[in-house]
Amino acid sequence: MFERRVTEVTLYDLLRAYGDIKRRQQKTGPLHLPPVDLFTIEDAIRRVEAMLGRLPDWTRLDRFLPPDWRGGGTSREDKLKARSALAATFVATLELAKAGQLEVRQDGTFGPLYVRRTDTPAAPPIPDKEP
Repeated sequence: MFERRVTEVTLYDLLRAYGDIKRRQQKTGPLHLPPVDLFTIEDAIRRVEAMLGRLPDWTRLDRFLPPDWRGGGTSREDKLKARSALAATFVATLELAKAGQLEVRQDGTFGPLYVRRTDTPAAPPIPDKEP
């Protein structure tokens, strides 16, 4: 008659065999990502330099963000654009501070960053409402 064979396998063995089969069945091609408009560091440096001449004293870093890049949208792309604008502006202020064109200050941990021209006399920041 028939011989009964018993094969011992673990759950890991079964899942690995299933994954191998599924991987062979899938026909994957190259990943194509749509282009996304991001705010560059060079754009941020130009914007900060242009705005520094018009600001009299300590100014919050987020005031340097372009109005249409401040994250008012709810889409994933709008949020990505807002994060890129904030990151680029932060790096731009660090580069300009390193070059001696501005000063950066933060009053507390995780508090807002303040920026001013280096030739501006010292004065306490004017508290403003959160956006």
